[in-house]
Amino acid sequence: MNKIDFVITWVDDSDPKWMADKNNYKKDKDKTSSANVRFRDWELLKYWFRAIEENANWFNKIYFVTYGHLPEWLNTENERLVVVNHKDFIPLKFLPTFNSCAIEVNFGNIKNLSEKFVYFNDDMYINKPVRKQDFFENGKPKDSLIFTPIHASEEASSCINYNCMKIINKHFKFEDLDKRGIFTLKNRKYLYKNITLSAYGFNVGFRFHHCPTSFLKSTFKKVMEREPKVLENVSSHKFRNTSDVSQWLFQYWQLAENNYVSRNVNFGKYYNIKDDIKKIKDDILNCKHSMICLNDNETIDNFDNLKKELIMTFEMRYPQKSNFEK
Repeated sequence: MNKIDFVITWVDDSDPKWMADKNNYKKDKDKTSSANVRFRDWELLKYWFRAIEENANWFNKIYFVTYGHLPEWLNTENERLVVVNHKDFIPLKFLPTFNSCAIEVNFGNIKNLSEKFVYFNDDMYINKPVRKQDFFENGKPKDSLIFTPIHASEEASSCINYNCMKIINKHFKFEDLDKRGIFTLKNRKYLYKNITLSAYGFNVGFRFHHCPTSFLKSTFKKVMEREPKVLENVSSHKFRNTSDVSQWLFQYWQLAENNYVSRNVNFGKYYNIKDDIKKIKDDILNCKHSMICLNDNETIDNFDNLKKELIMTFEMRYPQKSNFEK
């Protein structure tokens, strides 16, 4: 049971069939939303594989989750790569889907996926050598419990976060939370915040760290058994919807049931890609954080130039092809 798989989701926004399907359903009367920026390809995926192979080569298998398209350079003959089509684990009545939430809530259905796995968005990178113990310890996922009030907003992400916490508060009581995880000195930077928000006596919200998340597959099955209607509702949405829940629900569930081992929040770093990317380049080249997330920013005006700059930076850091490239 020491096997740890990696799961990554990927979309090719230039695939004509995918674009035709997406545009067809966007014309539907279902008024859901999904920004085009979520599908924009920075062409950095090969460096994700290079970084994994160099920094975490202890992984068991990589489950590459896709609509059906594949990068031309991907070596599908690699025995440690498992290509997973949406139809392999999402009920056919819900396909095609362009909703990341619908994809995530069905991870528990992926055949042969190990009990322990780490989920990556394709903008999340392992940035320097890491160990199994950085993701799981004593059979439990490593994570950080930090209270963060949910912002009142009409944005889909805020609504989704609220929906997740509403379910958490339905099934768990504040007094049952592991106080060692809340008041640990590992995250002393947030200790005062946790103490202050603890006075409310209920779960005001958990912070999502925008980094790869350690999961137990059994958590997905557990939530599916307890909230089948909620997950079915999410799966039915072609695009993100304000009534959705996401992977956050399963992460928060593990925190709420004390099924985790505390980890320093500084293990990872979240960046918004903006016009000035000096800090991002410095982090990549000098390995300042173990994990980084490079979030696409909707306000980027010089996308092409920034894309070239990031590709050059990753090429400097990881010049050698991985075994996942042809």
